[in-house]
Amino acid sequence: MAATILKESPHSDSALPPHLFRVILAFILSMFITLFSATIYQEQENAPTALSIASFVLTLVVFALLSKEFLRAMSQEFRKRSLSIATLVFVGTMAAFLISSWNFFRGDFTHLYFETAAMALTLYVISLTIDAHFKLKLSYALSAWTSSESVSVIKILPNGRRWRTTAEELAIGDLFEVDAHSPLPVDAVLTSGFGDADESHLTGEPLPVFKQAGDEVKAGAIWQGGTAQFQATSPYNDSSLNRYFKRVLELKAKQSSFERLAEKGASLLLAIALSVAAVTFVYDLLNFSLDRALLNALSVLLISCPCGLAIATPIAFWLAIYRLEQAGVTVSGCGTAIEKLASVKIVLFDKTGTLTDGITISRVEPASQLSESEYQQCLSLAIALESEHEHPIAQAFRNYAPAHHHSPALLLTTRVLQGIGVEGSAILNGETVSLALLNAHHASASHLQPNQLGLFIDGNLKLIFTLEHEPKAQVPQAISALQSLGLKVAVLTGDSSPKPDFLSCDYYNALSPEQKASLVKQYETQFGASVFVGDGINDLEAMTTATTSIAMFQGANQAKTTADFTLFHPNLLMISEMISFARIAKRKVVLNLVWAISYNTIGIALAAFGFLTPLWAIAIMTASSAMVTLNSLSLLKANSSLSTLARSTSTASPELVTESLLN
Repeated sequence: MAATILKESPHSDSALPPHLFRVILAFILSMFITLFSATIYQEQENAPTALSIASFVLTLVVFALLSKEFLRAMSQEFRKRSLSIATLVFVGTMAAFLISSWNFFRGDFTHLYFETAAMALTLYVISLTIDAHFKLKLSYALSAWTSSESVSVIKILPNGRRWRTTAEELAIGDLFEVDAHSPLPVDAVLTSGFGDADESHLTGEPLPVFKQAGDEVKAGAIWQGGTAQFQATSPYNDSSLNRYFKRVLELKAKQSSFERLAEKGASLLLAIALSVAAVTFVYDLLNFSLDRALLNALSVLLISCPCGLAIATPIAFWLAIYRLEQAGVTVSGCGTAIEKLASVKIVLFDKTGTLTDGITISRVEPASQLSESEYQQCLSLAIALESEHEHPIAQAFRNYAPAHHHSPALLLTTRVLQGIGVEGSAILNGETVSLALLNAHHASASHLQPNQLGLFIDGNLKLIFTLEHEPKAQVPQAISALQSLGLKVAVLTGDSSPKPDFLSCDYYNALSPEQKASLVKQYETQFGASVFVGDGINDLEAMTTATTSIAMFQGANQAKTTADFTLFHPNLLMISEMISFARIAKRKVVLNLVWAISYNTIGIALAAFGFLTPLWAIAIMTASSAMVTLNSLSLLKANSSLSTLARSTSTASPELVTESLLN
C-alpha cells in the first residue's frame, strides 16, 4: 500500500500527485457523509430518504477513489501468503459498507454505517500518505549519492589536447586534471606536480595532506590547488568512495527488528480478528438470524480495527518529529529513529568537525634557549609570515595574535611553499635574515609531528607550534549531560593526535572507517544500543552500523543523508535533550500500544458475544483513537529545554528547517 503511494508521488512539487488528489476528494466527501448521517441518526424515521441515498452514492465514490491501492496490495499479499494492517482496515470498512448497503436496499435506514466506512478508510489512507511522504524524501536523499550531478574533470588525450568531460568518461589509466577546491571523482595516482589534498572528511585528519608525484589520492579528497596531473586507477562507478556508499546503502536498507515484529503482530491480529468474526457469523447464523450474524461479525471487525496502532501511534511519532523540527533537528529515519534513540545506552562521537571548530594554536615551545625578548620577536615574525595568506592555518595565527597581545613584525618578502609552509625575509638586528615556517614534509622539519610547524631563522629552528582543532564551547557540558542520563560516552576519530584535555571519556584515535564501525559493534555488544554523532564521509559506515545516528548540519552531505537525525545548529547540549525527549515519546507510544492491545482484546470479546452493536463499536473505536491521540498531543509541550537551546544557538530558523523537510 505504502509502496503504491511512493510510486505515484511526483519527483517535484510542481504537480499534485494523482493519489493525493483522490485522498483530498475522498476526505471532502466523507465530511458530507458524516453530516448526512448525523441528521439521519437524529431524525430517525423522519429523516429524508434523499440523505440515505446521497450517503450510499458518496460512500460508493469514496471506495472507488481509494480501493485500487488496497485491492492491489491484497492481491500481492495473498500471493505471498502474508497479511497486513491495511488489509484488516479495508476488510472492516468494506464490511461496514456492505452491511449498510444491505440495510439500505432493505429499506432499513436506521442501521446505516456509511460515515464509518468512508471516514475510517479515508483517515487511514491519510496516515499512510503522510508516512509515504517522509519515506519518499529519505529515498530521494539517498538516491542522490548515485544520481547526483556528474563531477567535471579535464581529460588529457594522448595527443596532449585537453577536453573537459564528466567523471563517468574516465577509464583506468586515463590522465586528467581537476579544478582547485574540487573533489577527485576516482581513485588516482599523482603523476606530475604537487599540492595539498583535504582528506579530513575521509580520514578525520584535520590538516591538509601534502601530495607529490607517485602518491595515491583517494576518491573524494578535495584538491586544494596547484597544477597537477592524475592517472585514474579505478573507474568512476567502482571507486573506493562509490563502493563505500553502496555498502552504506546496504546497511541502511536493512529492516529493524521492531519493524519485523510490527509486521508479524499485524498479521496475527488480522488473522485473529477474521477468525473470530467468521466464527461469530457462523454461530449467530445457525442459532439466530442473518441480520444478527452480519451485525455481530461487523462489530468484531470494527472493534478490532487497530486505529490506535495504525493511526494514533504514528501520529505520536510525527508529533515528536514535528517537535524536534521546531527545535532545529530534522528526522529522516521516521518514527523508528525516535524509538531507536530512546533505547541508546552509549553515545559515540567523531571528533574532527563534530566536537571541534577551526584550527587553533594549542602550544608554542622554544626549540632552543631564547630570552624573553627573542621569544617575543620570533613569535611576531611567525605571525607575520602567515598573516598575509588565506588558509585555515593562517587563520589560526591571525586569531592567536590579538588573543595573546602580539602584533606581526614587518617583512621584506613572503611566499607560500605549496604543501610545505611559507617562507620570507626580514630585517633583524640590522641584518637581512631568511625565515621559514615549515611542516614535517620539509626535510629540515622531518622530526616534527604531523600537527606541528617549526619557525626557522637562517636555517635554525627557533619555535615549534602545535596545532589542533579548537573544541566547541559546549563539549564538556554536553558530555557531562549525557553521562548524567546514565549513558556511556566515547570518541572515535581518524585524527592521529592524542586525547585532548577537554574530553572526559573514552578516546580512540587514528581509526579507519572500518575500525570505527568495528568499535561501534564492540561497544554495542558490551553496553547495548548506540548513537553515533559525526559529520564526515569517513563516519558513514559507523553511522549505519550504530543503532541510530546524528549528523551535524555543517558536515558532508552524505553524512546528513545517511543519519537518522541532522542537527541544524552547533549546540551539542541538544543531543542529551533529544535523547530525553525520545524517551518521553517512546513512553507515550508504549502507553498507546498497551491501550490499543487492551482495547482490541476486550472489544473483540464483547463484540463476539453480542454485547456491542456496530454503532457502539464505532463509538468505542473513535473514543480509543481520541484517547491515544490526546496522549500523543502532550508531546508538543514536552521538554521545553529543546526550544530554549534552539533559540539560544540556532543557525537556521525553525521555520526554515520545517519548510525544508515538508517541501
